Amino acid sequence: MQRDDVVYVPRKLSLKMTYRQGLRVIISLLLFIELTSTSRAAATANENLWYSLYFQSMHSGYSHVVSAPDVWQGHKVTREDSITITKLTVMGTVVSQNIVSHSYSDPKSGQPYYQTFRIESGGSVMDVSATFTPRAVLATLKSGSEVTSKVLPIPAGEKIVDGNTEGMSSDGPLKIGQTETDLELNPVSLTLDKQVCVVKAVNIPVKDARSAKIRSTAEISVTDPDGSVTAFQDNSGTPILMLMPADMVMICTDEAHAQSDSSSQAAYAVNPLNSGTDLSKNYNPAPDLAVITSVSPTGVVIKDERTLLQLTAKLSVEGRKPEIVTETAIPVPPPDSAAIGEAPQSAAPFLAPAPYLTVDDPSIKAVVQQVVGGETDSYQAVKLLHDWVNAHMTPVGSLGLPRSATDILANPQGVCRDYAVLYTTLARTAGIPTKINAGLVGFHGRFYYHAWASSYIGGSVGWLPVDPTLPTMFVDATHIPLGTGDATVMFNLSGVIGNTKVETLNTRNSL
Repeated sequence: MQRDDVVYVPRKLSLKMTYRQGLRVIISLLLFIELTSTSRAAATANENLWYSLYFQSMHSGYSHVVSAPDVWQGHKVTREDSITITKLTVMGTVVSQNIVSHSYSDPKSGQPYYQTFRIESGGSVMDVSATFTPRAVLATLKSGSEVTSKVLPIPAGEKIVDGNTEGMSSDGPLKIGQTETDLELNPVSLTLDKQVCVVKAVNIPVKDARSAKIRSTAEISVTDPDGSVTAFQDNSGTPILMLMPADMVMICTDEAHAQSDSSSQAAYAVNPLNSGTDLSKNYNPAPDLAVITSVSPTGVVIKDERTLLQLTAKLSVEGRKPEIVTETAIPVPPPDSAAIGEAPQSAAPFLAPAPYLTVDDPSIKAVVQQVVGGETDSYQAVKLLHDWVNAHMTPVGSLGLPRSATDILANPQGVCRDYAVLYTTLARTAGIPTKINAGLVGFHGRFYYHAWASSYIGGSVGWLPVDPTLPTMFVDATHIPLGTGDATVMFNLSGVIGNTKVETLNTRNSL
């Protein structure tokens, strides 16, 4: 389909789209990352764009972007307002999520001045605001009673862009292989993520759903820590088709199509910039995301996952070299453990507060005092906290956003992500170094994406895996971590969702 090697795009190549807002906050809600929802394309001044989200060929939401010239603190800016609404099924539960963002950026360079993001789901809200200076980004996250502020230095020589309004330069013809690398604020993890745009092909014919006409487009790959998106952008500078992980597709459509259900019937009427809107009851969600993105292993059949003592498997993740992993379950109770406070210096970072981990909050300290009391043995304290979280929490899958430990404590329900965040915060407050694991877990012959914790108990064990979603302390060997750290590790693995293969090589259920 490629006809020659250049195509002219007269406007900014708007590829740094806020699909990442939804991608981080919607892909794998089941487990920890939050459902893949939206790929919302950016708009230049005086534009009004609608996008329909499809998952497994089912209409699962929409995104609406409005931009216009404005003035912010004396600066002439492009103001962009957007709302993205999704509704997906995760582990049998219908999950709705609204994402509202506002941004103010330089109309020529794309340099952001100020951004806000609001994510709403199941009655919970997360707010992020960010002020951009030449040398740093000043970001604040609010979740429940938690307020986390971070100063994110901009490395010398690096360019930071508004993820909503600017991509690679397009003052002239785009050429195959043309590349631009920028930094963009990740509002969920409060980090500056590096993103790479590469022109893969030009003059690719793509049908424009708004007019049913065939348009010539440039095919551009956008890659960041969350994975890759392929965007097809027409010569006017508008992405008209985006292919995302987990078989999600975003298509530029008109308002009527964007706000229709899977049967193309009008399902709801909303004010596109009203953060309180939601999908109607007759909106038909797509097939279960957790099931669709789960992994069917090859090789040796696993018998009775919850009792598995050892698993050796070949793990293949797209973009990484295949590796052989061996997971061995630790006996409980363990043979020995250290007293609280007897941890090496290398474990000290896992005692500290972090985004979503509201360590030393008065309400958290009160629970620790109530549950742990005067217990000094690390393992016994870990068991007490595990048992309390398991008994105190109620599994509810309709909360599709990251939540702080104080928010979870006030509303003790959620998915494994919420269990892990609450347990980790309580354990750190008790003086036990604890980190969060994001990865896979076996269940009924498949592997699902999951989150759990590991606490340092010393002795011959060191780090003890702890899964507060399970009723006992035993953590079986099907728990395969793909990332370990603070809560934000759960939101940086969306690139592996749907891109993981597991071949089981050996299993052992008994000594």
